[in-house]
Amino acid sequence: MDKTNNLSTVKEHDLVITHLTGNISVDDVNHWYDDFISVCQPLLDNGQKFKLLVNRLPYQAEHFTVQKTWREKFFNDSLLKQCNAIAFVIESGDVMSHLKETYTSEKVQFFNDYSEAHQWITNFTAS
Repeated sequence: MDKTNNLSTVKEHDLVITHLTGNISVDDVNHWYDDFISVCQPLLDNGQKFKLLVNRLPYQAEHFTVQKTWREKFFNDSLLKQCNAIAFVIESGDVMSHLKETYTSEKVQFFNDYSEAHQWITNFTAS
C-alpha cells in the first residue's frame, strides 16, 4: 500500500466520511472496505439513517478490476437504503458528467471539490 493513499473512514454524528484516494489496488479496496464496513455496521445493525461522504479524489486505479471490486463492495442495498444522502467527490471529466446525468438526485450529488461536498452533505436535511 502506497503511503500517500488514504483508505480511512470516520463517523461524525450522523455523517460517515470515507476516503479511497491515491494509486489504488484491489488489496487497497479490500483494506478500505474492511475499515468502511466496521464503521457502518453498527449503524446498519441499529437501522440508523446516516449521511455518507465518499472522497475519491485523487484516485487512480492500478487495473480495471479495481473499479469493479469497489462497485461490488460499495453498492450494497442495505447500506444505500440507510443513507439519507450521499456526496461523491471524484475527478471532473466524462465519468463525472455521466454519473451526474445518470445518478444525481435530491439525495445524491457529485462534486470535484471536497469542501463543497462536505458543506452540502453537512447541511443536507432529509425530507
